[in-house]
Amino acid sequence: MVQKTLQQAYQQAPWRKATRKGMLFLILAFLSVLLVWISLTISVESAEAAIEISRLEKQKEFLEYKIASLNTEIALQSSASVMEERAKLLGYRPATPEEIVYMTVPGYPGKQTALVLPPPPSSQEETITLKSSYQQSLSDWLFQGLAQIENLQRGALP
Repeated sequence: MVQKTLQQAYQQAPWRKATRKGMLFLILAFLSVLLVWISLTISVESAEAAIEISRLEKQKEFLEYKIASLNTEIALQSSASVMEERAKLLGYRPATPEEIVYMTVPGYPGKQTALVLPPPPSSQEETITLKSSYQQSLSDWLFQGLAQIENLQRGALP
């Protein structure tokens, strides 16, 4: 009987139902605010990343322009006519054939030639070998796979 009265008293307390509804409302409100906060945070971070990307692309374009400009300046400064003029201003003059002295260094093999291109192909025909898996058509591969599946279902080992 004591338990029945406690149960009846618990059911008759309207503030408990209101508290339960209030807590449910607060939890739902908290979750919705959390969801909005997360979506705003992600939106702000993506907008900042887009602005940073745009800024870096503009900086890249400027640097590419600057590099092209400097390469042009280097080409102009290292042209034959400009180099000859600068050499004359520094007091240099072209050497005469009598002033040129060639000397040999014992043990120096000389300038080595570097092969940039591969050697030309031999006169014999080269045979190209492909792996057998590359010579198989898609339908052959599918039929072979289906046959293996059937063998496995029958109990045969691969």
